[in-house]
Amino acid sequence: MITYPIWMKAILFVEDTNNAQELSHKLYVTYSNLTKILSEFEEKGWITRITKGREKRNKLTSKGKKIQQATQIILEELNGLNVKR
Repeated sequence: MITYPIWMKAILFVEDTNNAQELSHKLYVTYSNLTKILSEFEEKGWITRITKGREKRNKLTSKGKKIQQATQIILEELNGLNVKR
């Protein structure tokens, strides 16, 4: 079984309605690790963070949506691999 880097999983699950806490639960990572990943996504222009009160929501940018689509294609291809040990 192939283990995918957490950033690949994170980009697939970033949705307009997800905040970091919800996303960390989905990905089984700590909140602090995920916020570091999301900060990198924001620096790269893949997401924007929208603050509503104390809550920050994450929204994919058009660049982020392209990365998300490319990641999905890569993961689908990797899932089809027949790797022998």
